[in-house]
Amino acid sequence: MRYVPVKDEKHGVMMRIAFIFLGISWLIVPHSLQAEQTGRDQKVTDRAAFAALIQSHDLKRAFITLEVGLDGTIRGSAFGRQVSGDWSWQDGYFCRTLFWGKRDLGYNCQEVRRTGDTVTFQSDRGTGDHADFKRIPRGG
Repeated sequence: MRYVPVKDEKHGVMMRIAFIFLGISWLIVPHSLQAEQTGRDQKVTDRAAFAALIQSHDLKRAFITLEVGLDGTIRGSAFGRQVSGDWSWQDGYFCRTLFWGKRDLGYNCQEVRRTGDTVTFQSDRGTGDHADFKRIPRGG
């Protein structure tokens, strides 16, 4: 008797759920590669410095593109879904609310560092996970 794989609807649903969680983990729990630590690594400590950093630039990493506006808005896409939110600068930190599609990713204040054209956001005021983004001139 020959084994013939049968399409199992339950298996298909489980695979879709696994891929959704994988996508969410790339958005919420950033990869573990550290930004290159050199003499050029700089902590961004005030709103004016952050504004100069994001002005006319998008922030990109694998499957994610964000436009962080000077007006306090965040918009973009991640893994085929819309990203939206708001941000403000408080006590030396980038504080944001963020939605990925309809999923509320919540409020978090993050430390911001710059190394060359890489901007690193580290959650929980610099004590949590981090995500590295490349600064790309808007429209480029």
